Order: sequence, then C-alpha cells, then structure tokens
Amino acid sequence: MSWYLDAAATTPLSDVAWAAMEAVRGTFGNPSSLHGIGQKAAMHQQKCLAVIAAKIGCKASQLVVTHGGTDANRKVISAVVKRFGGASVFASNVEHSSIADEVLPGNIYDAFTGAGLRGTAKLVCQMHGNNETGIILSAEVRGKKASNALVLRDWVQSLGKVKIDLQDTDFATFSAHKINGPKGVGVLYCKHPAEWPELMQDTHTKDPIATAGMAAAFASLSDAKIDHLRTMQHALEALIESKIERVKIIHQSENRVAGISSIAFAGVRGSALMRLLNDHEGICVSTGSACNQDLLTPTSVIQAVENDPKWQYPIRIGLHQELHNWNAQSFVEVLAHYVAQLRKSA
Repeated sequence: MSWYLDAAATTPLSDVAWAAMEAVRGTFGNPSSLHGIGQKAAMHQQKCLAVIAAKIGCKASQLVVTHGGTDANRKVISAVVKRFGGASVFASNVEHSSIADEVLPGNIYDAFTGAGLRGTAKLVCQMHGNNETGIILSAEVRGKKASNALVLRDWVQSLGKVKIDLQDTDFATFSAHKINGPKGVGVLYCKHPAEWPELMQDTHTKDPIATAGMAAAFASLSDAKIDHLRTMQHALEALIESKIERVKIIHQSENRVAGISSIAFAGVRGSALMRLLNDHEGICVSTGSACNQDLLTPTSVIQAVENDPKWQYPIRIGLHQELHNWNAQSFVEVLAHYVAQLRKSA
C-alpha cells in the first residue's frame, strides 16, 4: 500500500503534460532573444498563453509567464511597494508565506471580517482557496474600508479544484505543478497590463518546454474532473467520520475547493500520525503548508481559524487526478489503526 495524498504540496506530472514537453524539445531558445531560434520560442510561448487564457477566461495579453506562484506573488507585491510604499500593502492572516513574509507585520488583517484593513491600502492580498484547509475566501472582505484598493488573489490551490472566476481580481497567480504540470513555471494574470508594464515586460529567462507542459495541464482541466475530485473527497471524509471517533474536519461546513481536507483527531498530533503513515505504509500526507512545516506548534493558519487546542494539530490530505489504485476503505482502515495506536500511547 502506497499512496501520494499531498497534492496541495505538489502533484505528479501527467502523461499529457510530459507528452507536450517531449513534443517541443527542439524549442529551446530564449524567448527574449531576437534571432530565429529565440523568436520561435517566443511564438511558441504566445500560443501557450493563448491556450491558458482561453481556459481561465481572459486575454493572452493579460498573462505573463513566471517561475510559479511564489515568484508571481512577490513580483506583484514588489511592484506595488515600489510605486506606493510598503505601508500600502495588506495581507490576510491566512496567506501563503510567499505573501505573508513580504508584508509589514502591522498590515495583517482578518481574512473573514476584514478587521485590520485601513483606507490607506493600495493592495489587498486575499487568497482564493486556502492551502491548508481548502476554504474559499471572498474578495468582498475589503468592504468600504479598502474599496479602492487593488486585489491580489493567490489562485494556486484553487486551480483545477473549482471553476475559475476572475471577477473582483486585479492580479491572480497560478502554478503549473498543482495541476499535474511541471514545476518552476506558472502564470500571472494582470487585469490592466498597460498600467503595470514592469510586470508584463519581465525579462527573466522563460522555459518554452516547461511552458508547453503547463499549457497542456491547463487545457486538460474540466468541470468533470472537479466533480470527480469532490466526490472522492466527500466519500473519504464520510468514511473517516464513520470509522473514527473524536474527529473534526476543519471548515467542513464552509465552501471549500475540491480535494483538500484538513482533519484533526482529538489526542493525536498530526506530525506523529504523518510520520507513522509514511514510515510504515508509504502513505504521504502533510500537516500543513509544505513551505512552512513547523511540526512543534500549530501553523499560523490553523491558529487563526481554530481556537480549541484539541483540533490544532490536523493532517492535510490532498487528493488529485493522478491517484491510481485508490481504495478509500483501505486507507481509512490504516488511518484508524494508527490514530488508535497514538491515542493509546498518549
């Protein structure tokens, strides 16, 4: 028994993405170069952006290739800081570290109430789907206080798990490796590209082969796949609740993206459960964001959404489309065994 259940951290490369990359192995040029090889790569990149734009509902001219979600988030924040100053950027208290680490400590606001937002905000960072619990956050949180501020939506965890909607969004960031595409490549959406040339004319060297894999991964997204992922998630959560006592699924009653389940077991530390599943069964889960794995204390996100210490040490299960030979019943039996073992030794 061996299953990879940490799709919120990354996903395996799909055959479709790999085939697309193999097909353009000869397109190795730097898209910024002016000679023939470089311009061939630039034309290829534009074709890929057109595919992605059609999938997410925007124009290709509103997209630029990045190194991934972290790179895109930091680029947007850096551009806004240079134009308006660091005090103008605000982030919610459940953001990914690529945003949280770039914002002044006094500029963190409550993701659910907007408390802490000020009228001086020029950029409000409100992620779409949270990377630890899967809850979908609303951009309306900025309310009247920051109604004129630009909005950055981190879509990295929502991509492929919910229908894409870029309304009320000035900037959106996406990463290919969360949807069975290659690592190290993503796209940044900018609603008004002419107003932000420093973002759209970024000259970092872009990989046309990785871009091809990303475009193929985007093209393979579908509502049917989202529905399938959600069906798997609901079935798994129902099984866990029926087989294991004293369990809480964080944000279960809220609107969540498909495939991400944050599950706490009373009397069990998620880090200990994660190790047992990995070491003895080859089952990979996590305890929170892969970019901030502090096993000794609850993550900042969990502390923000769960006040009861009993539920502050969950495991995170991330289902995905490349999950082969999956047997939820067998997994839950193994999970129940190790939860009981840890409770007995506590």
